[in-house]
Amino acid sequence: MKQILHIMSSPKEDSSASRKMEKKLVQQLLEKYADGTVVEYDLSRMEIPHLAENHINAFFKPADQRTEKDGQDIIFSDKAGVYSEGKLKDYDFVTNYVQFFLELIGIEVIAVFRAEGQAIFGREESLNIGLQSIVLNV
Repeated sequence: MKQILHIMSSPKEDSSASRKMEKKLVQQLLEKYADGTVVEYDLSRMEIPHLAENHINAFFKPADQRTEKDGQDIIFSDKAGVYSEGKLKDYDFVTNYVQFFLELIGIEVIAVFRAEGQAIFGREESLNIGLQSIVLNV
């Protein structure tokens, strides 16, 4: 029996690109491993979320419609972009850290799927690229 560890981090729930990708991946895994079990951790519902919904909403609000509070919510967001390649790749320390930790506790099959660059490429294009990247190799 396969165990699937599903870690969710977006506080946007149903409107989140990463949650849509997660749903597709878990569905594919359960189709392939019908007797598999899914263990879910929703990091956005834990006591100290890394981002709240007001931050995400401010990120995607047009700049000319942002309030002063929105500006405070996203003060560091100008550092965001595409971290899987290009000049920001060296700053993607979280992916390697999480992969190392998961390997350390015995998880052997680890895949990273991204829905990045939404502000650059557009939400739908980024989501489509992310969804197309979900291919099971297990």
